[in-house]
Amino acid sequence: MSGRRQTGRALLSRLSLVCLILVAAGRLSGAVCLPVPLPDEEPRHPDWQVAVSVGSVGGSAAVAVGVAQAAGHHGGPYGHAAIDADGPITVRIRHLRGLAQAQLRPLGSLTARPQADGSWEVTAPGPCHFVVLSEGKKAPLFISIRPPEVAPLTRAGPAVVYFGPGIHRPGQITLTSGQTLYLAPGAVVHGGVVAEDAKEIRICGRGVLAGDSYAKGTGPIPIKLLRCSGIIIEGVTLRGSQAWTLLPSDCTDLTIERIAILNGRFMNDDGINPCNSRRIVIRDSMIRSDDDCIAMKGIAWLLPEHRKPAQYRPEDRPATEDITIERMVFWSDRARVILIGHESDTRRFADIRIRDCQVAMMGTLPFLLAQPVSGTPLSGLTVERISIDGMVRSGVIEIEPLLATHWNEVSYPKGSVPSRFGSITGVTIRDLRLPACGQVLCIRGGDEASPVRGVALGGIAVAGRDVTSDAKAVQVGPYVVECTRNDPAAVR
Repeated sequence: MSGRRQTGRALLSRLSLVCLILVAAGRLSGAVCLPVPLPDEEPRHPDWQVAVSVGSVGGSAAVAVGVAQAAGHHGGPYGHAAIDADGPITVRIRHLRGLAQAQLRPLGSLTARPQADGSWEVTAPGPCHFVVLSEGKKAPLFISIRPPEVAPLTRAGPAVVYFGPGIHRPGQITLTSGQTLYLAPGAVVHGGVVAEDAKEIRICGRGVLAGDSYAKGTGPIPIKLLRCSGIIIEGVTLRGSQAWTLLPSDCTDLTIERIAILNGRFMNDDGINPCNSRRIVIRDSMIRSDDDCIAMKGIAWLLPEHRKPAQYRPEDRPATEDITIERMVFWSDRARVILIGHESDTRRFADIRIRDCQVAMMGTLPFLLAQPVSGTPLSGLTVERISIDGMVRSGVIEIEPLLATHWNEVSYPKGSVPSRFGSITGVTIRDLRLPACGQVLCIRGGDEASPVRGVALGGIAVAGRDVTSDAKAVQVGPYVVECTRNDPAAVR
């Protein structure tokens, strides 16, 4: 025990010294460039090396190793490096076997310059997330550049649960109203957070909340929130979940920003699952998962007071609505990037905005499925300014109410699941930038009583060519009412 305490103190001392030197140099030069450290005991990726600089300030960035192995097709161990920087930044990247065939995703405002020594220099205008592929999907490198913390915490207190640099194994971490969970730079915490009926809690820092020591079906998920409000999750990395990663259920006023979710160990490792939750903002983050990156659902059986009621009353189910997803980088190995519906045990899906997002890798399913079932309505869906890199293996967007009921059967008394289509109204899709692919978009209604109503399409480009009016690429099927294509008034 004494030896471990000394090791921890020594690690904290070394990390603190590095941070002080870099921050002091940054203040003198007017720039901040702070690589986020790792504990000595944390494995490093054997193939990747990363160095960073902002002006004359810089240093080496530790490259953590994570495992992606679900279904055996996810490329094996990946690397992740995290950096805090407040301005244009240069990232020097090396790979043990060179970068001759490397790809940078997403392209966006990044520039990559091959160097004479076989490395790359990547210049970013400021905080962002990106991926470097050296050998296709095999062992990619994920880079997270975040703004420097404004007031990092340094110790625990009555309202602060604090994990300093080093490896910790607390298991379940329970938060109550008014508390902050702070993961310091260099902290790797094996466990998961649970909060119920809590208000004004915060999960922040630059550390890692890790699930990769848990086998499938064991241990907590990284973050589970039940009937909470006023929640901020910022700056942390969630890694290696054995199931869903970040689950808000019947929550309101939740902000998730500048985080990284890196999964791929197992199926059903969804990134973020807003269930029956409202007023949610998800932005400036990166998600890599085997399953859906973000899945908006209605699952009342997650709420104890709604489990198997004597009589089904859809109006009693909390809504899933007012959700903004913006400035994200996505990587889905197998499933959808974004899903709305399937499990539709909610009063309604409404006012969902997906914008300014980039997809670094798509799996075998579309970017977006919007498929409410069992009579549940979806209204007010806007998808705009989306770009996709790499191969598209199936359609990009499918919008269709479904009759299927099996997703909801666990919530209902036996034989009482409504056997009717969901409904969809008010859909805007514009400014998509896609690689060469066949079918882009498919919209179908359920039947005459359940059409898709009020659709505006515009600026859908494949390999630089506008295909909005191409009936083969953009398919509008039966039971679609009031659909316009490239109407400036409709898609503004």
